[in-house]
Amino acid sequence: MGWRRFCASALFACTSGYGSFEDQQTCVNTAPAGAHVRGAYSWDGECVLQCVQGFFDCNLTFADGCEVQGPCPKPPPPPPPPPPVDQLRLLTDLENVPNGVAVCNAHVYYLDGSNVMVADPNVQGVASSIGSSPTVPTGGLVCDGTYLYWPAAGAVIRFTIADASQTTVVGGVDPGRGIDMRGSSIYWIARTGFGDAGAMLVASDDAGSTSRLPITEAKAYKSFALTPTDDFAIRGTEVNAVGDGGTSTYTFGTPPEALVAGAGVVTPFAFTSTGMLVPANDPSTPIVNGVPNVVATASSGDTIVFASDSTVYAVHVTKKSLHALDGPFLHVSDVATDGAHAFFLTRGEGAEKAALWKTPVPP
Repeated sequence: MGWRRFCASALFACTSGYGSFEDQQTCVNTAPAGAHVRGAYSWDGECVLQCVQGFFDCNLTFADGCEVQGPCPKPPPPPPPPPPVDQLRLLTDLENVPNGVAVCNAHVYYLDGSNVMVADPNVQGVASSIGSSPTVPTGGLVCDGTYLYWPAAGAVIRFTIADASQTTVVGGVDPGRGIDMRGSSIYWIARTGFGDAGAMLVASDDAGSTSRLPITEAKAYKSFALTPTDDFAIRGTEVNAVGDGGTSTYTFGTPPEALVAGAGVVTPFAFTSTGMLVPANDPSTPIVNGVPNVVATASSGDTIVFASDSTVYAVHVTKKSLHALDGPFLHVSDVATDGAHAFFLTRGEGAEKAALWKTPVPP
């Protein structure tokens, strides 16, 4: 075993014998050292330890000697950085008024004025134009993975994602704001032209169009909802339903602001003007309270995403929990969700452009 000793005088040099000295009486502060270590004399009188040639002190402690024969191994590479924190992200700015957003095929589709756009939801600023609406969109966009649909001045448009071709589902009409689909049928609001009852919820497919229910085109998106078997629409202070269950009417004290359907539910949910989210067939039993004025809604599974003019929220129906996701923003106009994230459009104001945003939805 070698010894590390600090000499009291520079006159006493180290010998070659593993840190021993010719005169141990003049050395102090001795400490043991491990194998393959020898003493070396320094110019300031300190007896320091060194490794015997061919050995290396890789762990930087002489207590266990120079433990490695040959060069020290390279240190392992540093661990990869942790994944980025999932948080609010500006995906891209818009150049025109936003007219609808939908998410499918792991992409976000939106209407930038009349331009049909697609964005990568995982990369900021990656968006491209894939087509344009033949006339000005009236508000709303829906996607089934193969087609995009939207209402526009004079027509309801079907857009093929694969080749960007377009067809007119129904023409010569006056669509309002709002569109959805069930199976092969596209549901939209006809402001005129479908009877004397005024605005109607209409279902269209390749075989033609059918009036479903009278409807009030509310300020919020949107004033109708579809369950697996029934159609629901707001008309004044009522929510009317038609479908396999026959016809039903549910009366509210004041006009509901919007409807939204959850996954597999028999009855959709209604946003009331008194700040509640309630089952449309039971206005007196709130799922959550404290809901602000709603401008747009979407759903995935048992999660409902909605927005006020300035803030985006999520409600877990089974948990009856309300979460403010992000805000304030300048004028949210539409929302979509894949369950894990909310995607939404803002109109901006002044120097702030319209934009597409993404924010996580808590589990």
